[in-house]
Amino acid sequence: MKRLVANYPGILIAAFTLCWALVEIIGSATGGVSAYQVVWTRYAVHLAFMALVFGRREGLALVRTNKLPNQVFASLLMLGMPICFIWEMQRIPVQDASVIFWIAPALIVGMSMVSGKRYGGTRTIVATAIGLVGAVLICNPDSGVLQRGALLGVGMAMCFSLYLFVVRSMHGEALLTKLFHTALWVFIALSMGLPYFWKAPTLRGMGAMVVIGLLGWVGLLSLDLAIELVPVGVLAPVLYTQLVWDMLLQWPLREMPLDSRTIIGAILALAAAIPGLLRRTDRVRAAHGAVVD
Repeated sequence: MKRLVANYPGILIAAFTLCWALVEIIGSATGGVSAYQVVWTRYAVHLAFMALVFGRREGLALVRTNKLPNQVFASLLMLGMPICFIWEMQRIPVQDASVIFWIAPALIVGMSMVSGKRYGGTRTIVATAIGLVGAVLICNPDSGVLQRGALLGVGMAMCFSLYLFVVRSMHGEALLTKLFHTALWVFIALSMGLPYFWKAPTLRGMGAMVVIGLLGWVGLLSLDLAIELVPVGVLAPVLYTQLVWDMLLQWPLREMPLDSRTIIGAILALAAAIPGLLRRTDRVRAAHGAVVD
């Protein structure tokens, strides 16, 4: 299994998007607590899990870093993502908020091109365009995407895209250290507002948030591993697998209608992801030179 994911890092991106899709479903079971509290608890669980599992073995190595500004910036980008989404959901309908985020793969590819980083060429550009069409079909947005609140969706997509590049720029830093810092600064920032949004959760709600935290950790582990192996632009279209996971997981729960529009959109999203899923690490490196870009 290790060899498989090392050779095909797109599988790691698909694992990340699966965790993400599961988090969205479990989020409905958090018992009506504030979205800020869900995010805070998620990263508290992330930190507690790492301290319990890796603390004795790694010690201060979990915290020690030569790139503290990068670590803090990456973490705050992970804070910016949910804050943009929370504020966006207060202003525009959910289908509009959702579709705007899916410009993120295009942003990743575009930023790779502009900065001279590797992105996989025309095949990646075409795959990204196909995936974006699939996202539009699935989300079925309306005029809300033209409202000012939609800019928050752009901000969310930008935070996520920049996060990938910042983490990639820390190639050589220990993976566990990056994962620890990703959670640490979000946790510290949100802790300052904890008295204003904390509400005692139900036992079911607390359990849901613990599961969200653990799934979030696994998802970020998969994401960070993937972008250590190959440039982020090469794998960007594989992010559209999240839309496919959403359909497969939500339809049995009757939370997503399975009409022709959704099915076509999911087929396009999967078609966009397949080239990235089939890209071998060694071939990417042979085509594009050194891993670090």
